[in-house]
Parts: sequence; structure tokens; C-alpha cells
Amino acid sequence: MKKTTALILILVLALAAAAGIWGMIGAARNDSGYSFSAQKNLEIKGGKAEPEKVSMDFGIDEDGDHTVSLIWTPMGKELSDLKDLQPSDYSFITGCVISSADDPCVYATSAGWMSVDTTINMKAGNYTLTFYYLTSREAYADFAAKYFGTESAETMADWFEWDSFKKDDKLVVSYRGTVSAENGVSSNLWLALVIVSVSGMLILIMLAYVGKDGIRKADYDERQQMERGKASALGLYTIIGYLLIMFIADALGFIGSGLHTPVYMGGLVLCVTVSAAYSIWHECYFALNQNRVRNVIVLGIIFLMNLASGIFNMRLAAKMDPFGNGSGSRLFRVGFCAIELAAGFLVIAVVLFLKHRKDLREEEE
Repeated sequence: MKKTTALILILVLALAAAAGIWGMIGAARNDSGYSFSAQKNLEIKGGKAEPEKVSMDFGIDEDGDHTVSLIWTPMGKELSDLKDLQPSDYSFITGCVISSADDPCVYATSAGWMSVDTTINMKAGNYTLTFYYLTSREAYADFAAKYFGTESAETMADWFEWDSFKKDDKLVVSYRGTVSAENGVSSNLWLALVIVSVSGMLILIMLAYVGKDGIRKADYDERQQMERGKASALGLYTIIGYLLIMFIADALGFIGSGLHTPVYMGGLVLCVTVSAAYSIWHECYFALNQNRVRNVIVLGIIFLMNLASGIFNMRLAAKMDPFGNGSGSRLFRVGFCAIELAAGFLVIAVVLFLKHRKDLREEEE
């Protein structure tokens, strides 16, 4: 790569990184919203809840779309702990309503222990968040009729086996949530731009300035080409076997609905990693005229880039779903896939480094 070309690309990436940092600062300044964390005692006596509902007030400073993330669970429990609950484990169904002075139903939903992660257009003003405890079919049908329409109320009420619900129960319900304004591009997207730009600059600097041999066209001999064919076949068998196992696991219910993307993405990463590791160990991944040390460093940079992106997205998913681990969100899936990619690049870099050390020892002997 010519140094002039590299300098131009580095300048472009530097400007992109500066724009990302500026955007993050602007997004942080514009962030506004409401968050809460509370615990309330709840007692079910003879199939009736005391209290029947719990309300919390909050305000919105400006008109626009707002991300609402809520969860309510028994104290000490996370959402992931409740996925296998049966109807007989419940003592009530929760109805959740956001209302204002002008609109008695800005948003409504109902289920048992659950979370909400949605976007609502809200005007500036004061709002009330209310959790209703519905312990009977009649109470649930009335709630559904009021907020979802009379035509669907009876059908919704039949979703649950009310006779199996506990008639007496004592627990502490934990509430956590955030209502945040969506002001243009979110800070996490600006951060992603910074990570990609800085990583790109590092890779360009490495390619342009480390070593004097430049990037030359790969030159593979006949033995290398045969080994590369074996590596491709091994990668094919790997992904076929992996997908078969995952298909069976999915059919048996061992894979959660929020994990399908990273699980099947893992098959592609594993396939490429196995193929690359075999090729490297048999000296046919990189051509003989290419600089191995440089490639190890470049792969290491790509590993760190993906690892940082994965950790950031998974932490952000947990923050946006403050009640569990955020495993049902898009950000969690993106973060999971990024960490899988990071793991693949790390394995390839380690194998290449070990192969390089092995060859050096053999040359010394």
C-alpha cells in the first residue's frame, strides 16, 4: 500500500473518529428522561391483591419518541429466572398502563412477570405509570376490555388457567425502569463509529509503515494449494456438523428465542476458524512471501475491535433492560456475535503466533 494512499485514508478515518466523539458528546448532552427503582410489598388474600395497584409519576421534558424499558419481578429474581414459570406458579397477572391528564391510555400491556422495551411517542408533560394486579378472570377481562377492546377481552382472559393460580401469597415486587428520549443518532452508534475508525487507522498504519516489503501478491505453491483444499473441506464438514447439532438442540427447545442469531452465527465463525487454523498450521493460509508478524498484529487489532464492540453492546443491552441481562434485545445479539468474531480472530492469531514460534525453533535447530 502506498504511503500517500494510506495517509489519505488515515485522515478520512481520523475525521470520522472526531465526528464520532463530537456526536457522543452531543448525544450525552441531549439525553433526557426518567428512571426509577423501587420495591413494594404485595399480599394476595383469598385471591384478592392488597394493594390492587401501584402508581409512579414521572415527567417528560420535550415532545418526541421515547424508549420505555420496564421490568417487574419478585425481589431478588431476574427475568431469566422466570422463563420456565407455569400458570400454577402465578398468583396474579400484571397489567401495566402509562397515562396522562389528556390520555388515559398512552400505552398498555399485560402479562405475568415481564419486561417492556418499546418506543412511544410522548408529548412534554406529566405521566403516571400504574401496575394493576389482576387475580381473577373477571378482573383481567375488565382490564383487557378497557385498554385493548371488548372484542379481544374474552379471548385474552382465556389465555390463563385462573383456577390454578395461588389464592394466598406474600412477596416483594421489584420495579425498575427507564424512559429516555431518542434524540437523533444514539451515543452507542457514535461510539461504534469511533471504534471502527480508530481500529481502521491502526490497521492502515500497520500495513503502510511496519516492514519495508509492502503488500505483495500472494504466491502459493502446489503443496499449499492442496492443503488449502483440505482446509476448505474441513471447514465444510465442521459447519454441516455444527448446524445439524444446533438444529436438533433448537428442535428440543434448548436454544432460547433471543439466541438464534448468535448461535447460527457461531457456526460460520467456527467454520472459518477451523479452516484458517488448519491452513496456518500447514503453511498455506498466508503465502510464503507474506509477513506473519504483521498479520498477527493486524488480527490482534481486529480481535480487540470486535471484543470492545461486543462488550459495549452487551453492557448497553443490560442497561436498556435494567431488570435482566437484556438477552432478548437486538443489542445483546449484536454484542454476542461480535464476541464470537473476536474469539475466532483470537484463535487464528494465536495459532499463527504459535506456528511462527515453532518455525523459528526449527530454524535454530
